[in-house]
Amino acid sequence: MRPPGAPTAALHVLGPSAGGIRVHVAELARRTTALGWAPTVAAPAGVMDGVLDPARDGVEVVALGTTADWSARRLLGLRRTLAAEVDGYELVHAHGLKAAVLTLSLRGSLGRSSRRSGRRRTPVVVTLHNDMVGTHTGIGARLRAFAQRSLLRFADHVVFVSQADADANRRVVPDDRRTVMMSFAARPEPRAGRDDTRRRFGVEPDAPLVVVVARLHPQKDLGMFLRAFAATRGRVRDARAIVAGDGPQHEELLALRDQLGLTSSVEFIGATDAAADLMASADVVAISSRWEGGPIVAVEAMQLGAPVLMTDTGAVAELARGPGAAVLVQPGDVDGFAAARTDLLVSPDRRTAVAGAGRALAEAEFDGAALVHRIDRAYRRALARR
Repeated sequence: MRPPGAPTAALHVLGPSAGGIRVHVAELARRTTALGWAPTVAAPAGVMDGVLDPARDGVEVVALGTTADWSARRLLGLRRTLAAEVDGYELVHAHGLKAAVLTLSLRGSLGRSSRRSGRRRTPVVVTLHNDMVGTHTGIGARLRAFAQRSLLRFADHVVFVSQADADANRRVVPDDRRTVMMSFAARPEPRAGRDDTRRRFGVEPDAPLVVVVARLHPQKDLGMFLRAFAATRGRVRDARAIVAGDGPQHEELLALRDQLGLTSSVEFIGATDAAADLMASADVVAISSRWEGGPIVAVEAMQLGAPVLMTDTGAVAELARGPGAAVLVQPGDVDGFAAARTDLLVSPDRRTAVAGAGRALAEAEFDGAALVHRIDRAYRRALARR
């Protein structure tokens, strides 16, 4: 039995992640230690490198296979690995649907109530970071929607990162079993000034600069971004773009860039530790995703005072629409994205207005110290339901 006043052991489970989810989990684990939780993070080897330091942060990290292990045919082996880890935790939090599949498949062994043993079932909290249906249509969308609904029904509590996702699953997850809470991260701190950063990446001090920080993946629709960039070269001839991030579309996007004649104006720099420096030195931070849950990079750009141009999808867009805290364009709209980018680059007053509204929104809605209390309440509600 846990001694009175001792921290409550919680296990966070996440799958392969190269971006916002792992950053969110790291910050969540760090902050919940001050609220009486003793968190452990189980993730594929290397996923938490650079965002969570066990010695410094007081959070244990457990390797859960490798990134390549997370295919459907390897889930059984991962299930055995996780089963050996879950014993002794009083709450399990699965981040994303792959982690939910894995965790909920063990639900029968998570301390099921028994008069003989006196144990109570360990509650499972699931965060839906990205809607599984995404931009699929037809039978593919219906099958994914069915699978997602089935998973969420078995969770003790579900955290949605946008109100739209919560509303879409209202029939599956009743009000008393859900929380709407944007993902969050530590406030970014640039390590270099604007001029030094531009000099490092070969950008002239006065050149219009667009920065993209994203995984090179079809969800991010960087092909649309490149086509929009090419469509407005005539109006902003000296504009530059820097794309920071790695992913499976790297070679494909390089080929498209060259095909569009953007070789000298768009640079792909891969993963970098200078993302905050780049966003702080940008005239526009662009997000071209087909769909999003709650893109942390948009919040970070707002916190850094950079004007954000993004597609109208996900939690940040929901909140930014009213106060004009970001310029919003429909997903896939090349012409609209091109026109909005040009408008921002040629209008300093417009950039200042959008950046100011974005900073105010970030301070009001995306403060990690306030948001972590929502997840703490969700955890305690899930424990009480046992």
